[in-house]
Amino acid sequence: MNLSVSKLLRVLSIFMALNYVAALPVNAQDVTVSTENKSLSITGKILFFNDEYIRLQTPQGPITLHADGLMCEGYNCPKPEQRLARIGFAGPSNLVSSFVPELVDSTVALGGENVKISEPGDDPIDVSQTPALEITLTNRALTPDQQTSVRQPTLFIGQTPHTQNEHRRSVIANEGLVPIVNPTNPVESISVEMVRKIMRGQVTNWKKLGGQDIPISLHLPKRILQSQTDWPRMLSDAQPTKSDTHLVISETIEQVEDLVDQDENAIGFIPYSSMKNSQGLPITTQCNLMFHADYFTIKSGEYPLTYQYHLFRPAKRLPRTARAFLAEIYSPISQSILEKQGYLSLWPTARSFSYQGDRLAYALQNISTKEGLGYLQDMVGALSNARRLSMTFRFDSTGRKLDLASTAQARVLRQAIQSGVYDDQQLIFAGFADNRGDHASNQTLSLARANQVLRQVFTDTLIEDLDPDRVAEMAFGEIAPVACNDTEHGQALNRRVELWVRD
Repeated sequence: MNLSVSKLLRVLSIFMALNYVAALPVNAQDVTVSTENKSLSITGKILFFNDEYIRLQTPQGPITLHADGLMCEGYNCPKPEQRLARIGFAGPSNLVSSFVPELVDSTVALGGENVKISEPGDDPIDVSQTPALEITLTNRALTPDQQTSVRQPTLFIGQTPHTQNEHRRSVIANEGLVPIVNPTNPVESISVEMVRKIMRGQVTNWKKLGGQDIPISLHLPKRILQSQTDWPRMLSDAQPTKSDTHLVISETIEQVEDLVDQDENAIGFIPYSSMKNSQGLPITTQCNLMFHADYFTIKSGEYPLTYQYHLFRPAKRLPRTARAFLAEIYSPISQSILEKQGYLSLWPTARSFSYQGDRLAYALQNISTKEGLGYLQDMVGALSNARRLSMTFRFDSTGRKLDLASTAQARVLRQAIQSGVYDDQQLIFAGFADNRGDHASNQTLSLARANQVLRQVFTDTLIEDLDPDRVAEMAFGEIAPVACNDTEHGQALNRRVELWVRD
């Protein structure tokens, strides 16, 4: 009797459970995505969504759909606040807290009112305002653990992300590391090799530099040491660490300047954009070329201690509105904001031909034939009535593609041309080579480089419509080098395309 009742209750419970399950969807987490007229309808589990795409796991496998015009039914459909496109910026407060908000206010792509800025700990955004994009600012460098724990796509400025990938890196501004000394210091210049030895602690007395027999006191701001990317390539093997006993670390750049001004033994290294009234030493190379740090030499990459501020994009695909916002970084408006805030933007600085005296003098010293002198005279005749822009295009280690800085410059130049900046001027793409090979082969290489850069700046369609009087390609081979040809780095600097303009 008891067994029969127990068996009956068990069968009844199974029957009721089966009926309950039958009343549910195949999977309680499933949603149905369809067009408004129901001509397309797909059911599955949401794997990913943003303001542009939705990805579903279906019985037939994962499917990615463009979200425009789609309706979603089901408990797990994205809520309005979840559909909001979000990205973050993390990095030094001087860039993150000043540049990004002003760019938001000036952006053309979205309109400033459609972008909301917040910081960690702020109240949740009011989705009733329906912004297109929310940007979270983190005004400090993040540790590797903090980087990996960030949930939203985050772009890192001026610091190396936990997972570095060359294809996700882009250049947004230029900078130069400048040695500064006490006004009473008799040393008039310093070589790259001597800078390297001072950084390593191998040279500790000014006598080695032709100065007095007194010890060297090395000063660096904390900000320089925190970044692994904002550092000159020429000093890649000589970056000090916090544990170095020969180094004095200051919290701010202003403190470095003050300490150097008070100590006749001191030498400091600070970013050019942050210099106030300090006495900067020019840099000499091993072939006796001398470079003073200024807007032109740093932007052109010819100042030996040049480096760039990088923007690292996350591995995740950025939302559509985020990509539109980032495209504005290379616009004339964005570049003017960087300049106004004291940074060396990618926007070109112009110099007349008369400023080319130093490199022409160096070229003359290295010309040993009558033919070589003729080639130099040809260059002077072709460019003497033009102005050189600081935009100088160079190539990666393969020699086939533009390097990161040049790729960014090409984007800036393209937007400037589209904005009509050079409508009344002729643009001259002048190709150069290093000193390997004969002049004829170097001329061929130089012309090919000039053509490659021109085609990267203009689309093929635009090239067909270009007025030949407005754009010209020239080649000058190994003439007028801007760096020493006896090192691989110097040869890479000399394989370049310069941009000149003529009214």
